[in-house]
Amino acid sequence: MDLWTVYFILPRKKILIEKEGFCMMDAATMDFDLSELIPIPQPRSSFPVYSVNVSQRGYVALNQKFLDVLKEKIPSLAVGFRIHPNKQMIAIFQSDHPNYQFPGGGRIKDTAFTKSLVDAGVVLPARYAVNWNEKNKCFVGILVPDNQVPDADVLAKSLDQPSRRGRKSK
Repeated sequence: MDLWTVYFILPRKKILIEKEGFCMMDAATMDFDLSELIPIPQPRSSFPVYSVNVSQRGYVALNQKFLDVLKEKIPSLAVGFRIHPNKQMIAIFQSDHPNYQFPGGGRIKDTAFTKSLVDAGVVLPARYAVNWNEKNKCFVGILVPDNQVPDADVLAKSLDQPSRRGRKSK
């Protein structure tokens, strides 16, 4: 059984709660000077602003910020989508003859593309950090090397993982 003792400090109407030797002020009634507290800075994001993510279950997904910018430039999301033979770089661009159509939510299941990455030794999940390339008038994504240490077992099983609901992804 836990023993709690509550003390009322009358001059400032503060409540002090004690549990086995630990004292805590009541946050709702405590008196303090906010200027004495040290500001906590906002952490910098470890993720690129724009990215294309490829999951182990075969999904290709544009992050929300990239999707918003791409919709401004290409509202139909029908794009030219190409990849370097070594799978380290992708390009997404406006084209008179688009070869890829992203849905409005920016996420599409593409097991053929995902399998081509795995076959080339890309470890999933994979992320391409994307930026606008003015010279070529396209978005260029570079494979982020965070988890790109190939392991034969991981590569072999990468696309054959069961989903969270216990069914195999197709």
